[in-house]
Amino acid sequence: MIYVTVGGYEGGFNRLVQSIDAIAPTFSEEIIIQKGGSSYIPRCAQYFDFISFPEAREYIRAAHLVVAHAGCGTILLALQYGVPLIIVPRRKHLKEHNTDHQMEICKALSMEPRPLLRVVEDTGSLKEAMLALLATKSSTAVASKPGRNAVMLAIDSFLKKEVL
Repeated sequence: MIYVTVGGYEGGFNRLVQSIDAIAPTFSEEIIIQKGGSSYIPRCAQYFDFISFPEAREYIRAAHLVVAHAGCGTILLALQYGVPLIIVPRRKHLKEHNTDHQMEICKALSMEPRPLLRVVEDTGSLKEAMLALLATKSSTAVASKPGRNAVMLAIDSFLKKEVL
């Protein structure tokens, strides 16, 4: 199963939801989208609006791949469970959020290579990134566990700089 989440932010993320829905028929894996406040209604993938944190955790744990906004909770859970993760940051100039903090998180995470984590800014390359991560998961899952600490440090550093 491929789990797509836009997080708990009330604002929509139509760019991601529409992109996933458009490519969903080309995947044999079931795709489930947590669409949040997005106005676009998926036609080719299962979807729901919002769920509780424990439910989200179970979807992430069961997924073969997670595609998500740049939410720290989602990032850390995917790493904890060794699930490949594609991050599509919400953008301020596209009115997907009121700041570009998700781009800052992605910059912090991109400072060193991570085999099970990709940042995709252009949704036109989403399918390619998804196929690549699905193909590499089995060979890199065990080796990626130590990288979790580096990601946690990058997020912690970002939060201290930007939030605290």
